Amino acid sequence: MASEIILSTPRTALNQLREILIPTQASPNASVALIITMDDTDLNLREMAAYLVVIDNGRLSRRGLASYVRVRRSQLHISSVRQGSVELVIQELSSHSTSLIALAVLRCFLKYLPGGLREIAAAYRDYEEGLMVRARRQELRHQIRQDEELSALDDKRKKEIAAFLDALYYQERRHLPAAKRFAELYVRRVILQLSDENDSQESK
Repeated sequence: MASEIILSTPRTALNQLREILIPTQASPNASVALIITMDDTDLNLREMAAYLVVIDNGRLSRRGLASYVRVRRSQLHISSVRQGSVELVIQELSSHSTSLIALAVLRCFLKYLPGGLREIAAAYRDYEEGLMVRARRQELRHQIRQDEELSALDDKRKKEIAAFLDALYYQERRHLPAAKRFAELYVRRVILQLSDENDSQESK
């Protein structure tokens, strides 16, 4: 596992992110699912394993945002795998506010998986190297600005989320190159879906 760094958690920005991506008017019994859809043929298992590792290791826990979950019962569980294409479904009740923040962050973590950086291993070799930090976070801010769903976030919050995601990516730098290749080749979409008894609502 990558070595730990001290993260400054932008709580206000993360709460706003959750409010934008996951509506709060749902009933307490509603559930929110992060659905990852990927191709179901010729999967590279080593790269798929790296992708699943960054999902599990990078998860935010109730014990503190940005902490790793080492207790087995608290670790991330996939609720179901659907046939056709492969769909991984990670589900939480809408009443679990901290878990919803975790899902919102995980959605961004996977959606922005350093797409604009060619040499991932080099980019994340030294967390505090000035030029690389600027390049990484500039690319993340660009992706966040291009995400129409997050247009309601002001520039300060977007910068805070970019810095937070950058730190999470650094934690997973050993697995990041393989996970990125898997995302580029096999992952079709990552969405959050709100499901109640009578209706459902999706956000890309």
